[in-house]
Amino acid sequence: MVFDALVYPFKGSGWIMIGIGTVLSLLLNVASFAPLLGGAVSLCSAGYFTSFYFDIIASTVTGGEECPDWPSVSNMWDDMLRPLLQLFGAIFVSFLPLLICLYVLREAKSEHFAVVLSFFGFGCLYFPMAILGLVQFGNLSGTLPHVVVPALWRCLPGYLLTVATFVFVLIVSAVIQRLAGKVPFWGWLLASTVSLYFLMVQARLIGLLYVKNEERIGWF
Repeated sequence: MVFDALVYPFKGSGWIMIGIGTVLSLLLNVASFAPLLGGAVSLCSAGYFTSFYFDIIASTVTGGEECPDWPSVSNMWDDMLRPLLQLFGAIFVSFLPLLICLYVLREAKSEHFAVVLSFFGFGCLYFPMAILGLVQFGNLSGTLPHVVVPALWRCLPGYLLTVATFVFVLIVSAVIQRLAGKVPFWGWLLASTVSLYFLMVQARLIGLLYVKNEERIGWF
């Protein structure tokens, strides 16, 4: 499962998608510095790549072995803004217990570090299944506890390995992007390529989670 996710971006035309995506990412990054319109470009860019992320998950769930094409942009709301808001919604639901904990313990966080860390761990455990639920149900109802928690529970203990791999990939991606960004001249290009590669790996991991545990998850 892990090996499949790591090589997935290079299957079929995946490497071409990485090349095109890297150039597109660079252009959008440059455009994000434009006066007045820069913020809007950044939002649309994030939304577009989020839509691609969701498409990879959906393609994997239905048995796809190669990277899907880049999403079409026929409607800015449906193809860019809505996916981004849904991603933010999934993050919010996943880490809401942590936010509540931080608020309650706002004056004594250092004394309850273990508690805060536990709620952060719960958010990390919850998030991959919440994203899968979001893609499968098509809306934020798929991220709610009555959908996510039973499915998560039924996939234990194997689900823990998936989550650990997912978090590890996020950390490795962040470290490599930071190091690549320091390379003279080519730093932006390398960082964009690494970012897109690991985005595809993460999405593939979440999709494979459903493929390997469809009966246990039992949503449909």
